[in-house]
Amino acid sequence: MNNIVNLYKPVGPSSFFMVQSVKRALKIKKAGHIGTLDPKAEGVLPICLNRSTRLIQFLVSLPKVYRANMTLGIATDTQDATGQVTATGDATAATAGFGDNNTATATGDDAFAFAGGGDNNPATATGACTALAFGDDQTDSCTP
Repeated sequence: MNNIVNLYKPVGPSSFFMVQSVKRALKIKKAGHIGTLDPKAEGVLPICLNRSTRLIQFLVSLPKVYRANMTLGIATDTQDATGQVTATGDATAATAGFGDNNTATATGDDAFAFAGGGDNNPATATGACTALAFGDDQTDSCTP
């Protein structure tokens, strides 16, 4: 069995735990994941089995797409959705132009800047990754 398994990882377990679970369930000795999903994230975790693990070095750099739910205008003591709120602010300027449901799509460098990276430093964003898929658009992570 030299396959790549696209496994759904729920919120909670680590990527390492999911790989170990697949190894036990399929009774194989060698397995590895293509990238890591944070324990607070859920989504597709591709796992290479046996000889297909040799492909990981080539697959890990492929573009990925992340989708996140964020709350703008709050800061927490852990800089994520699990922490205690330490400050609040008006996020009106950050959400201008998003439409009635305050949603927007940002990919690549735009998503990094939107989340507070680079020279741009908008309001602290908290959220959790909700999906990962291979595609044409990309961001390197949910939290830069």
